[in-house]
Amino acid sequence: GPSLPRARAVRYEFANSDMKCSILQLEKFLALYDHVPYEVLVNLVGHINYGGRITDDKDMRTSDIIVASLLCEATTRSGVHGLEK
Repeated sequence: GPSLPRARAVRYEFANSDMKCSILQLEKFLALYDHVPYEVLVNLVGHINYGGRITDDKDMRTSDIIVASLLCEATTRSGVHGLEK
């Protein structure tokens, strides 16, 4: 399955189901709310869907930065990744 780049000595394996679950959650939240709940999405995707597999604190911070940079107002406003609402 897909994996984050190796940040340290640990290689994290993520299943396609992790990505599919994240996409379904994103679609659901975008359909439910008039605003995009970025903080909720970052926590769901970054900490629950993917973060549960990450064991190193520095790797977790790296993951947090990556997820927050993808799930933010600037990304959706610019239409990057087809996330415009």
